[in-house]
Amino acid sequence: MASGVSAVSNFLKTKLEIFSGRNDIEVFYNIIEPTALTESNSTLETTNILIVADLVDEIKNISGVINAFSQVVKDHPNLNLRIVGGGKDNSMLASLAEQKGLLNKSIYFEGRKTNQEVYTYIKQSDFLVMNSRFETFSLICAEALICGKPVVATACGGPQEFITEACGLLIPPDDEKALEVAIRKMVVDHRNYDRKFLSDYATKHFSPEGVGQRFAEWLGR
Repeated sequence: MASGVSAVSNFLKTKLEIFSGRNDIEVFYNIIEPTALTESNSTLETTNILIVADLVDEIKNISGVINAFSQVVKDHPNLNLRIVGGGKDNSMLASLAEQKGLLNKSIYFEGRKTNQEVYTYIKQSDFLVMNSRFETFSLICAEALICGKPVVATACGGPQEFITEACGLLIPPDDEKALEVAIRKMVVDHRNYDRKFLSDYATKHFSPEGVGQRFAEWLGR
């Protein structure tokens, strides 16, 4: 039997406690790579929305984002949605975007990228959308915050533990109407978020130094 068990969120901790019968599981958030906060390239002409996910729709619900986005873009034709990632549902999702008349016009599939390339996409975006049905943590939300970008995310497990009103908008999973409303709101409000606050907040909670120190103290007990 392990002398200690850790989890990346209280959501996962609870599930592990039910499964294992243990009551001594410790929570340590995932570590993310620090990155310099660059100048915003946001313009009044175009709003760039980003998804970074494995294209496995039963978990990540990218189709829900495409459906919601297709409604918002009717009133805000200056929107772009870039989808970074790959997976078994890539073709299905691209077909859905094509059916909406948006493929390679407002919706762009960028394929899989390295972590440094993902950071570049985040920094070139205005906000991130994460529409998963469940997540034990959501690394991409933390990475968006450290780049100074607000997020629209589902309260699907881990994300609600660190996404506050100052960081973005939380919506229920599998609620396309709520997602549409949140995207509309973020299109208008994304410039009002304090980019330095977001970056500092993420650095404080997810830096290797902070998490590593707590982990070392735990191991040394």
